[in-house]
Amino acid sequence: MLLGIIFVIIFLSVLILVHELGHFLTAKKFGLLVEEFGFGLPPKIWGKKIGETIYSINALPFGGFVKIYGENRDESENDNPNLQINPNTPNEIKIIESELSYKLTGLFFETHKQIGRFAREKQHGDFLENLFKQNEINYKREVPISIGGSNSNIVDFIVEDKIIIELKSKPFIGKSDYYQTKRYLDAANLELGLIVNFRETYLKPKRVLNYKDGVVGEDSKQFVDLNEIRSFGLLSIWKRAVILVSGVLMNFLFGWLVISVILSLGVPQSVVISEIFKGTPAETAGLKVGDAILGMSTNDFIKFTNDNKGKEIIVKVERDGVEKEIKATPRTNPPAGEGALGIGLFESGAPSQNFFLALWDGMKMSVEIVRMIFIALFNLIVGVFSGGKVGLEQVSGPVGIVKITAQASGLGIVYLLQLLALISFNLAVINIFPFPALDGGRLFFLLIEKIKGSPLPAKFENYANAAGMALLLILMVVITIRDIVRF
Repeated sequence: MLLGIIFVIIFLSVLILVHELGHFLTAKKFGLLVEEFGFGLPPKIWGKKIGETIYSINALPFGGFVKIYGENRDESENDNPNLQINPNTPNEIKIIESELSYKLTGLFFETHKQIGRFAREKQHGDFLENLFKQNEINYKREVPISIGGSNSNIVDFIVEDKIIIELKSKPFIGKSDYYQTKRYLDAANLELGLIVNFRETYLKPKRVLNYKDGVVGEDSKQFVDLNEIRSFGLLSIWKRAVILVSGVLMNFLFGWLVISVILSLGVPQSVVISEIFKGTPAETAGLKVGDAILGMSTNDFIKFTNDNKGKEIIVKVERDGVEKEIKATPRTNPPAGEGALGIGLFESGAPSQNFFLALWDGMKMSVEIVRMIFIALFNLIVGVFSGGKVGLEQVSGPVGIVKITAQASGLGIVYLLQLLALISFNLAVINIFPFPALDGGRLFFLLIEKIKGSPLPAKFENYANAAGMALLLILMVVITIRDIVRF
């Protein structure tokens, strides 16, 4: 049982970490601010910040987590000092932030991605200008700005007669860059400027606000990083959906890879005892689940026991790598479905395959397994609500999984890998189910947002997710109690 517990912890940690890795990679791909990627659950033991993300190891060895800025819609700008906005900001500036500047920032990221960090400012400007044209954004390029009677000052872009854009390609943005943009805003009587330094590894456009409320001090919030543009909540619906689905997809891909590796390596063929009925000759003789019967196929063994009903026979088995000879006497009139010895058998094993062929066969097998899990989940739900034969008694919780894993560990590494793949597929199916607190539930909220044109109230989503999590925990407790009674 201890070995089963250890394997379950390892399995769940690996599978949850794989799931969270899917969210992490797609969030990074879409340029979001990923604040932390953790192995295990808090409290934190160790952490190191690499770039803008903290990579941590935590005390509870159960999976992992990824913290994406803006994933929690109650997450306010006050939670991050770099994202604070002056409360006296005019409404016009807030409108600009929520509309045009968000769109512009997406174009900045596209330029950074396509042109790279070390191109000349003109190359960045040319590419950005083409994006403006494609997106039908009104702009003026290389606009002269009169400061102190001199027209020698040129700004890179003025967009929609509202925003000044200054393009840079330098190691860092200094205070002089902020103040220069502020002077441009004063001279042009505009209120928002964006400084874009394409030399940065992680692009962070800087915002300069012109409040016209006096002298700008050193600690003024008029100069703010636009990290909020990299918030999960500000992405388009389809990108948020991709991030949510990516965890499920990673669990499927991981299960597919494990199945393919098993098929590629091949599995030794054998007849294995899968079940022993109580009060039967097999139980009396000391046969155990996981014993591999040697020297016979399933049909040969069934014929052998039927031909020797009432006679003592010797069954050669392999258990934990050791061959044993066990004496047993098959029954003459066994109950239906139990057989003369009272055991269940299954044939395992498969010849090794070419890896690419194994990938294809593994894909077909993975799709079929997922299909069967969906059907089983549907029948389970119908059974629970209709009072049919299929219900919670068919579900295994932590205790049941530990017992199954312990049995699989006795059968060998191949069976453990098969169980790992099966659990991975189950996690994928359960997570995509449209239930609050699961990825599928959040996808369902996105679908509602798409249909109605606006998101559901944040409080409603939070309450729904909290209620969903509570129901899942209650269900887990009920199933665990059932497992304890059964096992």
